[in-house]
This record gives sequence, structure tokens and C-alpha cells, in this order.
Amino acid sequence: MQNAIENLLAKYFSESLTESELTVIEAHKAANPSDFAAFENAWKNCRKEMFLDSVVLELDKNTPFYLPKQTPPHKTNKFLKLSGIAASLTLIAMITYFIINKSGSPQYAMMHEIRTEIGQTKNITLPDGSSAILNGGSYLRYPVQFENKERNLFIEGEVYFNVAKNNRKPFLVETEKVTVKVHGTGFVFKAYPEDATYEVSVKEGKVTFFTNENSAERINLSTLQKGIFFKSTGKINKTVAQAADFAWLDKKLIFDNTPLSEAIKQIERLYGINFKKDDLDLSNCNISASFKDESLEEVLESIGLISDLTFTESDGVVLVEGDACK
Repeated sequence: MQNAIENLLAKYFSESLTESELTVIEAHKAANPSDFAAFENAWKNCRKEMFLDSVVLELDKNTPFYLPKQTPPHKTNKFLKLSGIAASLTLIAMITYFIINKSGSPQYAMMHEIRTEIGQTKNITLPDGSSAILNGGSYLRYPVQFENKERNLFIEGEVYFNVAKNNRKPFLVETEKVTVKVHGTGFVFKAYPEDATYEVSVKEGKVTFFTNENSAERINLSTLQKGIFFKSTGKINKTVAQAADFAWLDKKLIFDNTPLSEAIKQIERLYGINFKKDDLDLSNCNISASFKDESLEEVLESIGLISDLTFTESDGVVLVEGDACK
């Protein structure tokens, strides 16, 4: 009986069930929710890691062609850490079989992969009519077509999404540690791997923000609310979104008692430069200022006056010296 159920589960996830088989699997799902959830998580995490074996890069002429899977830095094979590894891998193999058998050939997921360098932003129109704006130093991966039951994307860095509403096909933006589920809204998802937090700031609409390891750790956010995920604790807190959270969309910098270490990151991403501060301790230095259309030289001069620091720029590298904010 167990083998028969696994066979039906594989057909369920490969969308190959007949109506009578769907009735059987729905009954099994209701009677064994934890069993079903374990298989579902295994398949979801496998798809996130493997993206069905291939991706497509978007070139300047928007010409897609197959490349081997490219995994962003910091990404790990989490699905192998799940309980019941053998059962999970067996199910994944069975799903793959049904996907191939369904059409007579492997169904490769065609993916666009977009990157921005620091100092660069990029506007993207997604297959469903949604739009995305990538901030500097960001990465976005998404299907050429949203053909599954969910619209799944993966990001690193900072991206603003304006999501086309489709209640029948949820929009999910995933990172290594957290996920945002959306139906139709505008929000900024900030998820730089080097930062201590991941942040979601809602400009309008509603989203659900939850962790990948523990889906019970979740919050609902509405217009002008913000969720902050702390990597150190695995917890998510809710607060109020500020103008500073959306400032980069208009190429602005807004600092409101902002730690200088964080301000420096924002300046790097906007102007495409790197700071070299060696062992300089900036932990005691918070700044308040706003900038729009100022040159890098003007921004550094203003911050220098506030913080008692000197900034010397050469070949895209800014040397920071002085006794910060003492």
C-alpha cells in the first residue's frame, strides 16, 4: 500500500494524476498531513536547488539558451538535510520519471537569471506582467513562463516587486532562509547574504513573510509595514516601514540615525564603489542626512563633517580614516 501511495504522490507532484487518483491522494493527504507535508517539502526544496536541471541566462538580445545549473554563493543543499532522506530521494526520482514519461522527454525548466553590479539598477518585466527593479549587487532567478501552480522566484540582494494579482497562482519570492508569499502588491525585499537581517517593506497591499526552516515563524504585513528577519535568532519582527526603505528606487539616500556601517553599504550599492576602513570601529557612529542627485564627492564631504572622518577616493575605492563620531 505504501508503494502505491508513493507512486500516486509522485504523480501528484508531477501533475499526472487522473481524477480518480486525485480523490485517493486527497484522502491520504487529509488522513496523513505530516506525511504529505514531508514529501511536499522535499520536492519543493529539491526544485529550489536543482530548478529541474537547467537555467537560461537572459543576454542583451533576450535570447535564451540552456546552461548548466548555476547556484548563487551561500546556497546549500538543504533538501538533503530533511528527515527521511531515502524516502525523499526515492520520491524525487519517481517524480522525475513521471515528468519525463508525461511527454517522452525531460521537461527542463527554462529560467532567466539576472544580476546587477553595485552602482547599477535594472528594470525587469516578468512573464505574468509583474515588474521588478533590482538594486545594485543583486540577483534574480525566475522561469521564462509561470507554468506551475505557484509563481516561484529566487533572489539575493534587494528587489522591488510590483506583483500582478492572481489569486489562483500565488507569487512566492524565496531566499536561502526566508520566503514572501504575495497575491498582488508592491514591496521591497532586501536580502543581501552579508547582512545580519533580511527585510520586507510593503509599499502597498499585503504579504506573508515566513522562514523556510519553520513555517510557523511568520507574520502578515500590509501597507507601510515592515518585517525584519534576524539570522542570529531565526525570528521575524514587525515594525513600520520608513521612506528610507524605498529611497533607492528614486536614487535617494535617506539616513535617520542610521549606523554608519549600514550607510556605507547603501552608498556602495548606489555609487558602485567600495570602502576600505581596515580595523576602524564604526559601531558608535550613527548619522542622519538625506541626499538626492549629489555627487559621490558631495556625499562623502557631508558625512565627513558629521562623523569626523576623512574619505579619500581613488580608482573606485574609498579609504576611510579618523576617529569616528567621538
